[in-house]
Amino acid sequence: MSGFSAEWLSLREEADTAARPSALARTLRRRLGTAEERRVLDLGSGTGANLRYLAPRLGGRQIWRLVDNDPGLLEETVPRTARWAHQRGYHFSEQAGGFHLSGPGFAVAGHTLSLDLHHEQNRLPLTGCHLVTASALLDLVSSAWLVPLLGRCGGQGAVLCFALTYDGRADWSPPLPEDAQILALFNRHQCGDKGFGPALGPTASDACAARLKHLGCRVYRRPSDWCLGPAATRLQAALAEGIWAAAQETNPAATADLDTWYAQRRSWIELGRSTCRIGHQDLIAWPA
Repeated sequence: MSGFSAEWLSLREEADTAARPSALARTLRRRLGTAEERRVLDLGSGTGANLRYLAPRLGGRQIWRLVDNDPGLLEETVPRTARWAHQRGYHFSEQAGGFHLSGPGFAVAGHTLSLDLHHEQNRLPLTGCHLVTASALLDLVSSAWLVPLLGRCGGQGAVLCFALTYDGRADWSPPLPEDAQILALFNRHQCGDKGFGPALGPTASDACAARLKHLGCRVYRRPSDWCLGPAATRLQAALAEGIWAAAQETNPAATADLDTWYAQRRSWIELGRSTCRIGHQDLIAWPA
């Protein structure tokens, strides 16, 4: 599953990296302990941004399996990770069926897997995984999909890390009278079917945490909000357009108000006068 373009994933990666709480990554590294090899399963991996964030922070020897149902995004994983590695002075080499990445204190063997996460959850290679992770995925999935996944991960004793789950908050500056209406329509749209049945949307992080606690897991959460300044014009413009389009789809009768909001937002963004904060949550959990 992904449903997003490579351009959008590239556009958001810098904001994602800045948003993720470093304390959580340090806790995750401690929870994974000192295993000789850490086996990681990345769900809805897109072009590999989650690997690029976590691998240097986890340290040690790692084996990553990156799973997505979009072959085009999986094909982008190698060239994008290669460019990222070379910019940082890391070693990167493509190998049969995957790639090798290494830098100070870490080494990764990476492999991609094309799989329909919705219909083929039972085929996920969970056996032996130390860490199951995903970025910007939980708010897109349904409870009916998430609950069995969490049960299976718990059965394996895996640590979980779900990053950048949208939580329903969006604060724009300068404010507009239509902000609350637009946000309510957008959040309603986020609970529609995104390919897994009715999506958890803004309730996803709370729902996931509650289920994990019910399963007897320790859960650790921190905000991972996007804080977009005036210089983030391209990301803000894409975000405003996406919110506007989703709100229109939810309530076509409100087109006039929505168009007014979008026109003013675009003007402020283009003039370098706009900032926004988009609420996300990062979560890690492990069997108690």
